[in-house]
Amino acid sequence: MRRIFSRRLLLLFAAAVGGVLAWAWWWRGTAVTVEVAHFAPLLETVVSSGRVRAPAETLLGPTQTARVTATPVAEGRAVARGDVLLRLESEEAAAAEAQASANLAAARAARAEAERQLARQRELFAQGFVSRAALDAEGLRAEQARRQADAALAQLSASRSRRGQLTLRAPDDGVLVRRDVDVGDVVAAGRGVLAFVATGAPEIRLDVDERHLARLAPGQAARVAADAYPDAPFDATVARVAAQVDRDRGTVEVALVPRAPPAWLKSGMTVSAELVVARRARALLLPAGALVRHDGAAGVLLLNGRRLVFRRVDADTPRDGRVEIRHGLSGGERVVVAPPGLAPGARAREVSP
Repeated sequence: MRRIFSRRLLLLFAAAVGGVLAWAWWWRGTAVTVEVAHFAPLLETVVSSGRVRAPAETLLGPTQTARVTATPVAEGRAVARGDVLLRLESEEAAAAEAQASANLAAARAARAEAERQLARQRELFAQGFVSRAALDAEGLRAEQARRQADAALAQLSASRSRRGQLTLRAPDDGVLVRRDVDVGDVVAAGRGVLAFVATGAPEIRLDVDERHLARLAPGQAARVAADAYPDAPFDATVARVAAQVDRDRGTVEVALVPRAPPAWLKSGMTVSAELVVARRARALLLPAGALVRHDGAAGVLLLNGRRLVFRRVDADTPRDGRVEIRHGLSGGERVVVAPPGLAPGARAREVSP
């Protein structure tokens, strides 16, 4: 009997100890890693590879069919950026500009007359000789005249711009290598008639994934390293972004110009480049694994004491394992990193990573 009683007592004691241990384990909560949300400077980059290219020959030509009237630069002559290489004239373009100029003069005269009539109507209205409706009608006519004058000015500017395109200028410092036309020749629109080579440093051509197209722009800074000289990186600037995407490869060509090209840089070299596409002085970044979903909403789990609390956030697209939090956190919150399947309200405890 004593043995049975002792055995039961021992079992009860073991169960009690087990219960205490289980309660203590539950009270401690699941071990989680926590990162304190804080603001820091953000530098967003895009990495791509490409090759060094020597300055390429560029074909220049008019955008309109026109007749050559002057060839001020001889073949083989060095020119500066903006120098006139070829002058053309189009009777159609000249007539369009003359007509636009006449239309502007007429529109301005009509506007001046309408404004005089409006001023007169205001005087008569103040004296009680005309009604408010008559004054408002005159105001509408004056406004219409102003709009017509503005439209005529825009039309003249467009006509002058089109005519200005008939003067071909050097796009950069360089050499006029070849000219395929003489004075009196008629050149079709879109035909390349001048071969031009720019002087200066070679270019770096990158094939960047088209996903980044919206974030690319001329003037952005880049850091370049050649495969042959990986320990000698140099700075470059985005000169241009291609207007079209390569449909077969899904890439867009980006041209870089080295700021101070090293002496060893040669055409054909393979390089990798890191382009800075965004800079912000303050951004709140978290590990991408901190993002969770709860009741269909995106957010993070915060450790509040020993309880997990869900906080909705507006997050950017994760990049390189990090994600920027746009809204929802103000800094200082203790965010659970890569929560192991936990739900809001669960008990947790912080452990060192």
